[in-house]
Amino acid sequence: NAAGQELTFTYYSPGGDLQCDADADGICDDVDDCVGSLDCAGACNGSAVLDDCGVCEGDGSSCAFATVQIVHNSASPTVDIYLDGALAVEDFEYRTATGLLDLPTSFTVGIAPAGGDVIAEFPFELEDGGEYVVVATGLLGDETTPFDLAAAGTTFGASSADVVGLEVYHGSTDAPAVDIWANGSPLLTSFSYGDFSGFVEVPAVDYTL
Repeated sequence: NAAGQELTFTYYSPGGDLQCDADADGICDDVDDCVGSLDCAGACNGSAVLDDCGVCEGDGSSCAFATVQIVHNSASPTVDIYLDGALAVEDFEYRTATGLLDLPTSFTVGIAPAGGDVIAEFPFELEDGGEYVVVATGLLGDETTPFDLAAAGTTFGASSADVVGLEVYHGSTDAPAVDIWANGSPLLTSFSYGDFSGFVEVPAVDYTL
């Protein structure tokens, strides 16, 4: 212009299309940052793609979930539970359990005294659609039965109203292997600390154990 400043302009064809827009992205190529297309990471003509969960260069795990119940069976202080560094369960007391939680299949559990810093972390890799029980067990600072998170695949619910789903865990740190009897018949034998029974269904009646 008269002041010596550069002017920017674009030529249009009579039909309204950009004559210089070879890649048909609506931008004239001589002023286009990318002649072609940007991938999901913003790279021109790059190879990054969205996974099935809509995450750029993801592995498809972020929208995969497992159902988990956590049981506090460690005779330790009330704790806070963190998932991947974020507070998930606050003031979790001994001998209590969470409801059923839908969690990603890959995560790290952090355990902290209530209101304190994380003192232990446990990584988990679960199956998509799986159902799991996770038991906080053992004793902090004990070498024989140290604190741990014991996990097992299970089933929540039952196949009909006539039966009850049952999963038993031996979480008594100072008890020997035991036999468990129900109404005079052996239900579990030689059942040791740290053992899970595995999921079974039993008739929905009253029992004496």
